[in-house]
Amino acid sequence: MKQKEEKASFQSEVLMRSILEKFNKYSLPQIKFVSSLVVLLMGMRVRCNFLNMGRYGMYHERTYRAQFEKELDWLSVNWSLVQDWVSEELILVFDPSYLPKSGKSTPNKGVYWNGCVGKAMPGLEIGELCVVDVRQNTGLHLKAYPTWDRGKLEEADWTLPQFYAQSLIGDQSFLEKISKVLVLDGYFTKNSFVDLIGSQTNFTMISKLRVDGDLRYLYQGLQQEGRGRPKQYAGKVDLKNIDKNRFVKIEEDHDKQVYHCICNIVNLKRNASIIYVAFKKEGKLTGKYQVYACLDTDFDINKIYLYYKARFQVEFLLRDSKQYTGLTHCEARREKALDFHFNASLTAINLAKVRHHLDPNNKEKKVFSMANIKTLYFNELMLDFILSNFKIDPKLPENKIAIQKLLNLGKIAA
Repeated sequence: MKQKEEKASFQSEVLMRSILEKFNKYSLPQIKFVSSLVVLLMGMRVRCNFLNMGRYGMYHERTYRAQFEKELDWLSVNWSLVQDWVSEELILVFDPSYLPKSGKSTPNKGVYWNGCVGKAMPGLEIGELCVVDVRQNTGLHLKAYPTWDRGKLEEADWTLPQFYAQSLIGDQSFLEKISKVLVLDGYFTKNSFVDLIGSQTNFTMISKLRVDGDLRYLYQGLQQEGRGRPKQYAGKVDLKNIDKNRFVKIEEDHDKQVYHCICNIVNLKRNASIIYVAFKKEGKLTGKYQVYACLDTDFDINKIYLYYKARFQVEFLLRDSKQYTGLTHCEARREKALDFHFNASLTAINLAKVRHHLDPNNKEKKVFSMANIKTLYFNELMLDFILSNFKIDPKLPENKIAIQKLLNLGKIAA
């Protein structure tokens, strides 16, 4: 095996430990535990539950159960981990994600929307908050907010959109130091969400609208003299046939035409910068389109569509954590343990990106393959076990070549 200091898993554990040591509120045993846990999640090839953690990790199963009950400021920890590896062009993305979960005693278990199958299903849900580096085109986890069940929402007298808004408002002072641009999907264009975010935060919201959204042109002509309210609107926007005297083309290429106009969104009772994208195929318009809105009419119109496209990086972050670091594997039935597991699983993806992918000074785009990283860490885990038990000297020249081949066993071209 490689020297201990050369191993990817050892370097990752040292990095994670150095981040946690910056905070003076965590004990040394907790720092060692969290550092080893995040690296373990990157290498386990089985379900990431307590039993298997006890089998593959350095702690007993009961220790994993006990440590998962402890508090950790995941938002601060994750930002400390990634802040030196990102560029200055950052946006915040919030996106709820369904997690399958059975059991009658699981807290917050309810019926939530599952986008993969297109219907509501019983299970759990987390609101994933991540920061997206637009220049490097990658998403990095900040914090997972477990969604409350219907009983808790009724007790607090909140709707689900209000709960999402309150979750973000609770951390707004920290989040606004990272970025003031908040990008969301079309679900969040609701008064109950927009009013809370607009009145209690300084976020600039960017979202997608329905293709049959109710928009109105703003009246720009001369006002009639005399009594009466000034004329505000100049008719409905027909999104299938926009008025190109009002919508200004700002971009065109082989795949799309992009138009901009400031319109009124009827259901929100707000004016917004509207970006209308008409898609092409083989250079010809297809009739398909999408509509995007930014509630700050002074925001750079050339970045609205770019930032919304970057929002999709949160989907890759959730996909990798579900497939490779056990986001859906937690067997706990306590709220603190579930929250700890969700955040640890997503933080493992952060650590993988920081160690093996991110470089804000490198202009060449690198492909991130969590599958290859998972394979490398698993191979290191198994080789460590084999070499230590068979007392093989990894320093011998002939062994070094064989060990390197074994470390790369199973990797795929990214």
